[in-house]
Amino acid sequence: MTASPSSTCGAVVMNAASVNMHFHGTNTPPACHQDEVITTLVNAGESFEYNVHFPEDEQPGLYWYHPHVHGIAEAAVLGGASGANRHRGH
Repeated sequence: MTASPSSTCGAVVMNAASVNMHFHGTNTPPACHQDEVITTLVNAGESFEYNVHFPEDEQPGLYWYHPHVHGIAEAAVLGGASGANRHRGH
């Protein structure tokens, strides 16, 4: 997959090792550098910084995160690319 630079967040070309992060159960915005999984791509050797802001009224919990590049995420998740984020609420 190749996208135009104006419509992407991160890398422009997807490859078999492309990743991004999706945060389950949270109300984080689907915006670049937060929880946007449609156009966000990060490839090996590239830097990318997430700046996720949980809403003030977000319930405390242990939230699952994982890569969510459409079509190739399953292999990454089965390979161990997932985790949990503890959010304490206000």
